[in-house]
Amino acid sequence: MRSFRRFRALSSDAQGLLIGTCIAKLGASMIWPFIAVVMSRQFGMGIAEIGVLLSAGLFLTIFGSPVGGMLADNLDRRRLVLLAIGVVILSYATMAALPFLTLYIFGVLAISLANCVIEPTLRAVLGELAGDDGDRKFIFHLRYYLVNLGVAAGPLISLWFIEQNSSICFWLAALCYIPLYRNVMSWPAVGRMDDTDAGRAGPSAFAILQSVVRNRTFLMLLVINFALVFIYAQTEDPLTFHLIDIGVSDLAWIIAMLTVTNTGTVLVFHLFFMDRISEMTKSTAFGVGGLFLMASLMVVALNQQALIVFWVLAIMLGTIAEFIVMPTITVMVDVVAPPDMRSSFFGIAMLPGLGAALAPTLGAAGIVTVGGSLFFAGMAALCIPICLLSLHFAKKTEVTT
Repeated sequence: MRSFRRFRALSSDAQGLLIGTCIAKLGASMIWPFIAVVMSRQFGMGIAEIGVLLSAGLFLTIFGSPVGGMLADNLDRRRLVLLAIGVVILSYATMAALPFLTLYIFGVLAISLANCVIEPTLRAVLGELAGDDGDRKFIFHLRYYLVNLGVAAGPLISLWFIEQNSSICFWLAALCYIPLYRNVMSWPAVGRMDDTDAGRAGPSAFAILQSVVRNRTFLMLLVINFALVFIYAQTEDPLTFHLIDIGVSDLAWIIAMLTVTNTGTVLVFHLFFMDRISEMTKSTAFGVGGLFLMASLMVVALNQQALIVFWVLAIMLGTIAEFIVMPTITVMVDVVAPPDMRSSFFGIAMLPGLGAALAPTLGAAGIVTVGGSLFFAGMAALCIPICLLSLHFAKKTEVTT
């Protein structure tokens, strides 16, 4: 209830942006979990071809986000984000109305490219709408929760339509971006949300890169975030590889249970403890989150009897670590970013997502080489230096702010 009251106390701009983001994520999650199924059924596209396409979209978003953030800091970001959202809406509508393979391929890549602008800019604007550091932490924790709520609900809504080979879910996905579009329409035409920089040229790409290189705290955040994303991602596909390697029976049922555990932990635990977690200092959040992540990996490593209850416990612990640490990193990026480079810094801060992209390949190689138990024990041990490093720089940002 206190979290709800704090949400009501936020400005109407912040409330609208949070709700619009949640609905947009709901729309996106109606499509992306099933896009491989749709393209395979409708066009007979092979798994390898689909994998290459989706990987291309992922890498395009990761490496294009810094460019998208820089454009948002230099141009009229309102028009830029409206254009990007318009591309998303048009892409989903085209995929619904004209189910041709070429248009689907262009749609996947166009949406990935549009997200290079949308994601960093929306985070930058949300940080500007925070009244103080307490509000900032609460806002980003709430954003994280609402995004996961949308991601959890989307597949449940579209499952029936996908099974019926209906294009309605694509139309629904397009409509889900309308509230976000309307919210962005209310932004000032030029400059930041307070419009104090209207008419002033934004920072050049060279100035932004120079600022990033000089900002040791931000650089360390990139390193820490990359490491944490990579380590946490080991509880996803690499864990599945480990289950296959040790010959676990009823694998599909166990994976489904772990997915439900992950979603349920976020939607229940994060909701009820959000207010307390958002009041943690940054160093406390990193310390507690690091311990939970290390415990999660150790449970996997020590579960020699392959007991299901321990797989579930591992996912719960890892998920708790995720919703404590990841919003905290977003808050720290918001704190250290220069006011006129916020979108650029948020765009660059998406580069550590490469850790999740590399996790399946490197995780599989590690499991094959040394065995699953030893590999996950090594990942748990890796949490110790990363946690100590994150504590040091979290305390540093607390002092400077």
